[in-house]
Amino acid sequence: MTIPQSNGDAAAIIQLQSSQATENLGLLAPPDGNPAPQFEVLKGKVDDWTAKIRDGHLPARSNWLSYQCQLWPGLKYGLGASSATIEQLEKGLGSRDHKLLGLLGICRNIPTELRYLPTCFGGFAL
Repeated sequence: MTIPQSNGDAAAIIQLQSSQATENLGLLAPPDGNPAPQFEVLKGKVDDWTAKIRDGHLPARSNWLSYQCQLWPGLKYGLGASSATIEQLEKGLGSRDHKLLGLLGICRNIPTELRYLPTCFGGFAL
C-alpha cells in the first residue's frame, strides 16, 4: 500500500502482523496490545543495570542514587504507558527486584508489599 506525497512520490506503508511490535515513543507496542515485548526490554534494562551495579562495588547509598536517577526513570514510562493488566504488571519483571534488595542495602526477607509501598507509608518505594 502506498500513500502519495506532496512532491509526487509514493511512500510505502509497511504492513505488519497484529502481534509484531514496533517501537513508538520508546515503547514496543504491538497492535494486539500484548505487553510481553516491552517487558522483555525492561527486563534487559534491569538485568544490565544490576550487573553494572554488582560489578561496581559502590556503597548502598550510591546504588540508591543510581536506582532513582538512572534505572527507575527508564522503567516508569514503559510501565505506566503499558496496556498490561495489574496481574501482568506484577508478573512482568518477575523476581528481578528481589536481586536488587541486597545491592540497595535492604533485607531480602521483607514482605513483598513493603518493597512497593511509598516511603511516606514506611515502605521502600521500589
